[in-house]
Amino acid sequence: MGIHEISIAAHPMFEIFGVSITNTFILSVVIGLLVFGLFSFALKQRKMVPEGIQNFIEFILEGMLGYIEGILGDRKKAEEIFPLATTIFFLILACNLSGIVPGLGVFSLMRAPTTDINFTLGVAMSSMALVHIMAMRRLGVWGHIGKFLNFKSPILLFVGMLEGVGEITKTFSLAIRLFGNLFAGEVLMLVVHFLCAFMLPLPFIMLELLVAVIQPLIFASLIIIFYGTASTAGH
Repeated sequence: MGIHEISIAAHPMFEIFGVSITNTFILSVVIGLLVFGLFSFALKQRKMVPEGIQNFIEFILEGMLGYIEGILGDRKKAEEIFPLATTIFFLILACNLSGIVPGLGVFSLMRAPTTDINFTLGVAMSSMALVHIMAMRRLGVWGHIGKFLNFKSPILLFVGMLEGVGEITKTFSLAIRLFGNLFAGEVLMLVVHFLCAFMLPLPFIMLELLVAVIQPLIFASLIIIFYGTASTAGH
């Protein structure tokens, strides 16, 4: 049995008005709808005394809010970034876990969205854009932008522009870190299965499960930290 061709690019399935629709895009939409449906179903008819899946979901959400507050040290800021950070965490977690499902993965017809740089870059860019929008809502438009365009002196202007470039590099860093870890894991799994399809892959599957959980937590934590920094008034 030969080893599958390793391709970074996602596989185009069909086109709509000249726009290529890839397998990662289709699966990301399906996963997004499933995550949304799960939370909607669990919290649709909330009871004063939660039970069953509502109790489990509320336990996780309360834990996430406490985790965010522990990072920021500010309850109000934690509540502001909570919806974004929590959504990112569960979406990326579900996408990561989809790559471990038999029949899915980077070398199958349907591929985990987080192994596509376009998906991770899209999530990173939209997340950072929302971070800056929320920072502007908190500080005012110029109160936030003025940290990057400070005309009080040439030095402060130069430092502010460097910070602006830093915001761009943060975005690419988020995207490449997530993509690199998940894609490398898929390649590793392919090689291990090619060498020996029985027993040997088990420890690597456990490693992939660990990475699948840790990576969304890291991504969400960085977004929380970036918001904490962005929502602080400049001096």
